Amino acid sequence: MNHRAPSKLPPRLSPLLLALLATGCPGFRTGYADVPALDSSIDAAIDAIVVGDGSDVASIDAVDASPIDSADVPAIDASPMDVADVPAIDVVDVPPIDVPAIDAIDVPSVDVPAIDVVDVPAIDVPAADVPLDRAVPTDTGVAPPRPVGPPVGAMVTSPRPSLRWRLGGTLVGAAVEVCRDRACTMVESAFDATGTSGTLPVELPTGPHFWRLRGLTGGGRLSTPSATWQFWISPLRPPRESAYGSVLDLDGDGHADFAVGSPSPGPGAGRVFVWRGPLSTASSPLVLTAADESAVGFGQVVTGVGDVDGDGITDLGVTSYDPTEIQGAVEIFQGNTAFAAVRGRRLTTPGELTFGYSLDGAGDTDGDGYADVIVGQPEAASGHGRAHIYLGGAAGLGGTIALSLTGRDLPGARFGYAVAGGADVDNDTFADVLVAGPGAPVSQGGAYVYLGSAAGVRAASRNILATDGDPDGRYGAVAAHLGDINDDGFSDFGVGAPGNGTHGGRVLLFVGSGVGVSPTPAAMLPAPAIPTEFFGAAIAGLGDLDDDGVGDFAIGAPSAGFGGRVTIVYGARSVTPALRRTVYNGLTGGGAFGTSVASVDPLGDSFVVGAPVAFSVGRYVPMGSTSPTSPVFIYSLAERTGFGQSIAGVW
Repeated sequence: MNHRAPSKLPPRLSPLLLALLATGCPGFRTGYADVPALDSSIDAAIDAIVVGDGSDVASIDAVDASPIDSADVPAIDASPMDVADVPAIDVVDVPPIDVPAIDAIDVPSVDVPAIDVVDVPAIDVPAADVPLDRAVPTDTGVAPPRPVGPPVGAMVTSPRPSLRWRLGGTLVGAAVEVCRDRACTMVESAFDATGTSGTLPVELPTGPHFWRLRGLTGGGRLSTPSATWQFWISPLRPPRESAYGSVLDLDGDGHADFAVGSPSPGPGAGRVFVWRGPLSTASSPLVLTAADESAVGFGQVVTGVGDVDGDGITDLGVTSYDPTEIQGAVEIFQGNTAFAAVRGRRLTTPGELTFGYSLDGAGDTDGDGYADVIVGQPEAASGHGRAHIYLGGAAGLGGTIALSLTGRDLPGARFGYAVAGGADVDNDTFADVLVAGPGAPVSQGGAYVYLGSAAGVRAASRNILATDGDPDGRYGAVAAHLGDINDDGFSDFGVGAPGNGTHGGRVLLFVGSGVGVSPTPAAMLPAPAIPTEFFGAAIAGLGDLDDDGVGDFAIGAPSAGFGGRVTIVYGARSVTPALRRTVYNGLTGGGAFGTSVASVDPLGDSFVVGAPVAFSVGRYVPMGSTSPTSPVFIYSLAERTGFGQSIAGVW
């Protein structure tokens, strides 16, 4: 903005205009059942991916690159233009009467319009419930408050969520902005809060929202913002506020993404394909490859792991696992606004069997604002089994095991065969995990819940869940966090006993409460009496598909019927074996439809089902209580690739 000054100023006017000029302008889940295995002798070359319309998409190898920190968008660091000072436009009170002798007429520069200072409202101190006369001090090296909850990507059930952060230095609180976009150009609410938490003064609509913080000192706000975090307002409204799970959004744009594993046999042949939301039939995926080109089975398990480095964008975990290999590996791909393949931590345990057989995001188990990861290793310690917790941090996922869980440490327990995290079964804001193993014999196996705390997961909090009592059931081969399936504000778990071919399988449901999970199942859901069905080989929370205000879930049976089945089970405030169900059938004979299932919509409007023997993943969009008989779209890949073996989406 330009200011003009006259060549000669009246004595009383000069200081005033100079003062005005001086102000300036502001500028899965895991634990796969024994479903039909892929022939490892088959040529695993991937020539192309067919996306719905048959268009070919060339593979794009992941590249090493420094992660893009979306929080580095520079903040407007400008003196706050005390707009309250503009009243100095009392210039009108300086009647030119005192200056008769001076050609005051030559001073029409009382062109005070030049004082476009009135345009300063661009400071967008949006609806801030903060007095405008507060000074905004220049930053003095004090870091902004650091968000810690709700976790990035979490589903939050209150439209006025409670936000939590940590303070450093001389900060006494935080100036909070909640926005509709990551750049915070559309502010929904802004308020100041002393201490380390605050509740929104307004209700937010369902869907994604972003938030960031600036420090408050005794003198006012600092200008540097924190990283911008994201949460989703759920359509569910239980009697108590809760936050759980994680929506996979690898580019942090407020649209859910999903990833599909394709663990082709052969060294370096595995791939993971990531579709960017909003999903469309014309979209092409990002293609990820293993860091080790000789790795076998890359994509065996793929799962969202939350935000392990606290940059405000969720990350992805992938395992490379081959039963003939001595060791496996887990790789973390860091989310970034460019939707690029950015490698993070790679975990291995040289010389150890079955590391990475199962994998899941543990959630924030210690409440420090960084997501943690749990890795299963069922053949560790001569078949006793182990599950390892790795902690997130500012530099990303740690490379050292923070805690190894052992269950009852029994021979043949295969503890760690299945793991599930991201739950909060007692609603204390610390994430809880479940670890299971089918056992050989079955009496040695089981399922165990461990609670998070300020000190992290506590081995002493172990809660042993009841089994199905079937020696051939393989109880504990599958485990999943279901969300909230009875609308009480506590996370719930499902444990599968898919059987060994002598019966159809069953799923046990365990619901949370203020004191944690009851060891007695709320319900046991049996399969139809078909010996080879493998009902329970996959379990996944889906959100509220039928719009009744209660979460629903899916159970896969990849050997059922013509080509496999998925059963949608509708949650209810009273969980019983009589829960309403809808069955979806596979479209390809022997396709193993139901090997994997995942929600791809945090508002509960669609889900996907993997059929790896048919090399396809179908997306289904139920309409309230109406269930379609066929998918709205099929993602498919060249034959003999295992495409659809695992899927990462919501939860």
